[in-house]
Amino acid sequence: MTRLLSTTLLSSFGIYSSGLDTIEGKHKLMGVNPKLRQYYEPVAPPQFGGHQFFQCDPLARSGTELVPYENLNDDFCDCSNGADEPGTAACSHFPGAAFYCENKGSLPKLVWASHVGDGVCDCCDGSDEWQLGGCENFCSAEGAKIRQQREADLERIEAGLKQKEEERSHTDEKIALWTKELEELKPSFQ
Repeated sequence: MTRLLSTTLLSSFGIYSSGLDTIEGKHKLMGVNPKLRQYYEPVAPPQFGGHQFFQCDPLARSGTELVPYENLNDDFCDCSNGADEPGTAACSHFPGAAFYCENKGSLPKLVWASHVGDGVCDCCDGSDEWQLGGCENFCSAEGAKIRQQREADLERIEAGLKQKEEERSHTDEKIALWTKELEELKPSFQ
């Protein structure tokens, strides 16, 4: 909180430099689910001279915490809800804190924030280890394996549906045959 307050005071006096040109842009939104990216757009309140900030809770009805935009993914929890650290483990103590793996070529997934930057490649694209590096991107191979499995599953389902339809037609034939036999036998029971 002290960091937020001092940053805010410095910003109001025009001493603090924000500027997205100093931000490693590709890492600022690392770990953010694309459905939530709109909430990670910088805001520039007029009272702060155009400096860019991140709203910790953009859906809050009465104000929200603001942190300098360059503090996103800086490995320090500035927001009281941990929203400023979607791509690090810094706020992993918050319930539900998760990192979004884009996994292009495979399926996207969420991993616990505590697994980010731990040296273990949990995302097939290695994005959870963006700070450390060293992860091989095996999403294409993983995606091909998943597609192959789903195609095999689809073939089994289609074969099962075909067999079900055949059984149904055989059942209809048997019912028709038994109904005919029953009608033929009825006179002998009277």
